[in-house]
Amino acid sequence: MAREYTIWSNTLDTIEAIVTDIREEEEYQDLSERELTDLAYEINNSYLDDEKSNLSVDLHRPMVCISNLGLWYGKCNSVNIMDSGYLPDTLTPGRDDEYSTWYVNEQGDLTYRGKHHDGTNYSIYRVAKEGVDRYDLEDALENHYGDSKKITEEILGMTEPLGPIIGKIYGWGEYTKEEEKNEKKSVEKAHKGR
Repeated sequence: MAREYTIWSNTLDTIEAIVTDIREEEEYQDLSERELTDLAYEINNSYLDDEKSNLSVDLHRPMVCISNLGLWYGKCNSVNIMDSGYLPDTLTPGRDDEYSTWYVNEQGDLTYRGKHHDGTNYSIYRVAKEGVDRYDLEDALENHYGDSKKITEEILGMTEPLGPIIGKIYGWGEYTKEEEKNEKKSVEKAHKGR
């Protein structure tokens, strides 16, 4: 994948851009700066609901959240298995995160960055490959308990990025082009077989 795609963010830059947009609308001319900012947050939160609706896909496979958490006592790694397989479940901000951003990174992973008073949390979300179930993922966690590097390596091998699924939903060029190329190859292969 050649670039990063932002799905949703509530960083100050995002909120300031929304304030700029609504400040130009006639119906909001009398609002104070604070009221404009509050309205911008409200509008932006509705955008998150829209993104959850856009990504309303049940993958019928468990997902995994691999995290590096910035805590008051230092960094901590975490792996969580998400049984639901429901893509919108990945768009839930950390409990104490003040600023959240979800994006698909250059490797095609759905990525979360959440900033809070103690540090920054980073997570990637992936889906289990066909034929891999929760028990396989749990075995990987148990087999390498305490060795986060080995756990991450094994989990990455058992899962695949969510970016291609998300990219198809949004029509991001790289993903739709790849799909078109694969469909064309399938058609060519079928014609050769005749």
